[in-house]
Amino acid sequence: MAMWVDTAGERTRVRVVGVLNVDNRRELERHVLDACARGTPDVVLDVADVPRMDTAALAMLLLLVERVRVLGGQFRLVHLTAEIRSLVARTQTAGLLGLDPESPGAD
Repeated sequence: MAMWVDTAGERTRVRVVGVLNVDNRRELERHVLDACARGTPDVVLDVADVPRMDTAALAMLLLLVERVRVLGGQFRLVHLTAEIRSLVARTQTAGLLGLDPESPGAD
């Protein structure tokens, strides 16, 4: 897995490439929380290049949504692949992630 972080103003975009799972979910957490600590409370996570994500990574996303909100920011998940949309649907977490369950995730 690789990550690219780009900050512009008060928004940080984190692009993940590769599988997001139990083994690397803490790296994602660190990047997102570091961005918030630097004063960029709005975080966009681009998962267009994530072919698979396990439930441990999904749980981390749910925690990050709440942590970023508490810090006064907004966490958005964009460009969901079919695999990730399926995981979100199976776990019924679209609302918790702030997603429209009918949206294809192409933001």
